[in-house]
Amino acid sequence: MKDPTSKTEVLVVASSYPSVSQPWIESHLRQLDQAGIDFRILSFSSPPIDDSQPSLSRFLNKATFLSWETIDVVRSAIMGVVRNPLPAIPAFIAALRTSQGIAMGVKSRLRIALFTLHLRNSIGPVPNARVLHVHFDQDAALLIPWALAGSVPLISTYHGLNPYGVSRNDLGYREVAYRHSAAILANTGFAGDQATQLGCPERKVRIIPQPIHLEDFPFRPLPPPEPGQPLRILTVGRLQRDKGQAYAVLAAARMHQARIPFVWTFVGTGPDRDRLLHLVSRFGLGDTISFVDRMTQSDLKDEYHRSHVLVLPSVSNKHGHLIETQGVVLQEAQASGCLVVSTRVGGIPDCVSDDIDGILVAERDSSAIFSALRRLYSSTDNWERIRQNGRTRVIEQFDATIVGDKIRRLYQLLVGSPQSRSA
Repeated sequence: MKDPTSKTEVLVVASSYPSVSQPWIESHLRQLDQAGIDFRILSFSSPPIDDSQPSLSRFLNKATFLSWETIDVVRSAIMGVVRNPLPAIPAFIAALRTSQGIAMGVKSRLRIALFTLHLRNSIGPVPNARVLHVHFDQDAALLIPWALAGSVPLISTYHGLNPYGVSRNDLGYREVAYRHSAAILANTGFAGDQATQLGCPERKVRIIPQPIHLEDFPFRPLPPPEPGQPLRILTVGRLQRDKGQAYAVLAAARMHQARIPFVWTFVGTGPDRDRLLHLVSRFGLGDTISFVDRMTQSDLKDEYHRSHVLVLPSVSNKHGHLIETQGVVLQEAQASGCLVVSTRVGGIPDCVSDDIDGILVAERDSSAIFSALRRLYSSTDNWERIRQNGRTRVIEQFDATIVGDKIRRLYQLLVGSPQSRSA
């Protein structure tokens, strides 16, 4: 197999590529490409992408896929030992030592060591790259011994806790990643605090938001509705309980009862869909609420321009599941000229300021969402100010060019280049 890291500045590691559910990885790759940074992609699975999502496969020619199925890992590790036992056995022992003193089960420690041999056998003894950038801190543990063997700095991106219905990995994987990574990226201060609470040293945390590419979201706000015309509302996100869409439906029921005209589009699919459809039917909202399971990125961008307001009703929890760390749809909507109403949850207050560039409300409170929408519908005087402030904030804080420059500087710092010392 050809070495995928040959003459590469950055090796980006993603558990799944390309992936509709992980757009931040594609955004990261676009940043590297625009900055002229040579990169390759190492992924452990390649889900099918249909013709409606061509942008998600633009870098497939830079990707190498390596199975992480247990049977394939074990078979490859054994082959590596048989072919060249003298370097393989010490590498196996060194990999076991990376998790020494960490509260991790024997199976997990063995998995890391076997995966190290799998990488050595399939790709090479060390990553031939200047930096390893691993998406998902839990996955980084599998790459740590390989990176250490080549003295290659490893960066891991913390994407938050796992959502409902997704198993939580042994905390030991995160402990390995945090102990040996050069830096952990978090998109907001809230996410950074979460990572430190999970054991990441505070000095390793770098707050770098997930960016958007402004050229993809031209500022074209929809004029306010004329009297008697409907308020056009949009909610985007996977249909699961931590996204709180049920409270949005209940807010819609209040609007219906108050005879405020509206149409509300929910974009996304997920395990909570049937429950939401039941609520819509129960309150007789079938004529005003619609669900769109799948929408291309191009159509979603158009939908922002067809909507007056984006509502993000996410909720927090005490059970170790996902809490919104940034809410990138908020920045996409603001960049497009859409007003935003969101709950005051997780990292959202780091990204939206109440009554300045959006409206923040209490979580799990359909009455608060309703009140915000009623206020917007009855008084449009502040719409232009809020919209302009939202666009300005996105330009100043979330523009991919600015964020990409921060990542480039971090790469330079970690590899000790002369440029980084003078930055």
